[in-house]
Amino acid sequence: MITSIVRSLLVLITLSSCVAFAFSADAWGFARVFAVASIVQIVLYNIYRQIVVLFMEKITNDRISEYTKQGVEVTCPCSRAIKNLIPIQLNTDNSYKCLDCARNVTVNVEVKTFLETQPVDLDKSTAAFDAVYTEVTDKAQDGIQI
Repeated sequence: MITSIVRSLLVLITLSSCVAFAFSADAWGFARVFAVASIVQIVLYNIYRQIVVLFMEKITNDRISEYTKQGVEVTCPCSRAIKNLIPIQLNTDNSYKCLDCARNVTVNVEVKTFLETQPVDLDKSTAAFDAVYTEVTDKAQDGIQI
């Protein structure tokens, strides 16, 4: 850790010195340009670091979202019942090693079929209800018991 700090400071001082030598003619000008170059380097480095962190978070989030599309959360059959998120592949046997009890666990993947339901058309059903309601109220008004 100390070596990385010393190395960073040496790079900062070296670059600031090179810029100050190139753009100054006297000692006072050298100090001003050196300070400005150092501040600009620190600001640019912090901006660069934030951009890298944002890209790494995006990559991590993309990786997690892709992993959850092909994974499932299962419970270990041991007495502790620890939940694990594991990847599922349909063309191979699925097994994993529990993170808590360190036992190998096999996962059985089942595929089931269900009948698809059709949505009810509310406009037609409301019209049919209105027709029945109107017929019932008309018959009740004529004195016919339903």
